[in-house]
Amino acid sequence: MTRALLMIAALAVCALAPFGALAGQPATQAEKDAHIAALIAKLGDPQFNVREAAQAELVELGPESFDALTVAERHEDLEIASRARYLLGLIQFSWVREDDPPEVREALSDDEILDAAGKAARIEKLARRPSLAVVRTLCRLTRFEKSHTLSKLAAAALMEAAPADQVEFAATIAAEIGNSPRPAAEWLRAFVAPANQRGETLKQWQEFIAREEATLQQTPEQSRPELVLALVKTQVGWLKELGRDDEASAAIERIVAQESGESASLAKLVRWLSGQQAWDALDKLAGRFVSRFSTDAALGYLLAEARAEEGDQSAADELAQDAFALNAGDAAAHLAVAQELRNRGQLAWAEREWRYVLQVGRAESVDVINAQFKLAELLHDRAASAGAADVLDAGLAALEKSAQQGNNNGVDVKRLLEAIRGHYVARSHYYHALGHKADKNEAKLIEHLDAAALADPLDADVLIELHRLPNPTAERRKATEELIETAARTFRAQIAQSPREATGYNQLAWLLSNTGRDLDEALRCSLESLKLKPGDAGLLDTLGRCYFALGDVENAVKQQRLAVDLEPHSGVMRRQLEEFEAALKAKNGK
Repeated sequence: MTRALLMIAALAVCALAPFGALAGQPATQAEKDAHIAALIAKLGDPQFNVREAAQAELVELGPESFDALTVAERHEDLEIASRARYLLGLIQFSWVREDDPPEVREALSDDEILDAAGKAARIEKLARRPSLAVVRTLCRLTRFEKSHTLSKLAAAALMEAAPADQVEFAATIAAEIGNSPRPAAEWLRAFVAPANQRGETLKQWQEFIAREEATLQQTPEQSRPELVLALVKTQVGWLKELGRDDEASAAIERIVAQESGESASLAKLVRWLSGQQAWDALDKLAGRFVSRFSTDAALGYLLAEARAEEGDQSAADELAQDAFALNAGDAAAHLAVAQELRNRGQLAWAEREWRYVLQVGRAESVDVINAQFKLAELLHDRAASAGAADVLDAGLAALEKSAQQGNNNGVDVKRLLEAIRGHYVARSHYYHALGHKADKNEAKLIEHLDAAALADPLDADVLIELHRLPNPTAERRKATEELIETAARTFRAQIAQSPREATGYNQLAWLLSNTGRDLDEALRCSLESLKLKPGDAGLLDTLGRCYFALGDVENAVKQQRLAVDLEPHSGVMRRQLEEFEAALKAKNGK
């Protein structure tokens, strides 16, 4: 076997071997460190065989040698530095650990096929739900990700997602980062330093900023402007914490002056400046990038939101109108902006955008169909269910008319209608039913619920409303029970077929908990869905209902508050929280 093949074999078998797994190796940490240091020194040995042997053993040690090799990259001996860089490229990692939850396993499973942009997006996605498992994962990436830029992005994501109570967060970082010499690891160690050391930490932090600015200028492939921004954001927070407001303002001014003007960077900066109430700095930013804000609808709306936060509603409305006027006739562009606005709670602006999509788009387009259901959902969330039904009725009528014209714009509308008519009809009747329920028109309520169940017998919301009908006849009660049992069997079959998908578990848990049956199964399913998708607001909403059905009002309120914290603009979730809190108040006699 050639030396190259031996090297590949060593990588395949030994890269992840624990340090003491090979005979004769040292056991204590000090011995390990000394042994690795000696091996690295041998990378510059005059004898070729000595260099090769040291290199082979460092490869066998795998991740154990990563930190020391990272330092050796900057060794004054060019031979050692060159071989260290080469070895860092060879070391392989098993990113997934046995105790990682499903969302972490899923995020890390495709590491080998992702490019740098894909890995950066993965870091951002993970940081949106910063559980301790995610903190451990981002620390892993900070410490061992071969790209310096991605290592720093992971650290920056951790700093931005840090909880208010940092005790457990800091302990996790300390355990995972260890003594890693990487710049991003240094950031994290300083970031979680005790608050009573803030003055000293700030001096160190200023060095980090200066160093990262130099890296950005000299080796831009190892940094990004947003990394400097992340460091300065933390600096500003600490300066304000210490009452050094003038220094904080000066730091903010530097951020604005250094802003590159890219859409993503500008969006983050506008949101941050608004959160800091740095209105003068925001004025300067808007002045520097007038053309960007006036030609990018998403940025225009963000600036409008900031002006509303500042208290200038007139300016906010004008900016929002200008943003709305962009991309005339482009249904897809307006649809994308509408969803962003919905996510940020700008519901009036989102409704206007969705209605525009319905106005300019073709009835059979995915954009229009999507906008119809999103708009209907928004109106329902506002307890305007009759209006939600009207939106779907108009959409279905337009589709029916389009279908009679045959194949339109490359879309077989008749086939499309066959696929979605049941869902359209069921949701429309469901919304009509809720409108009549509010009006106390029981006959119309029953009529529309029956029509909804006929159109889609798996719509859990419809079945729940049928179950809640007051004073049902024995025949109706029996028919409703059969519908619920059939739907439950279907959801169980979906779980069996796709046990790693959260949807089936959630659907079954929602149906069972709202119809008073198999409540233990409902709770188990709800908890399982959250194992698969931790921190999902909709799944937490279901968990709250499960606890409430079981009589555990305290846990119901706890989980529902978490759901509302994640989706503060959801009227449906907030109304369920109010129901649970009223029950808890009554239970406690207050």
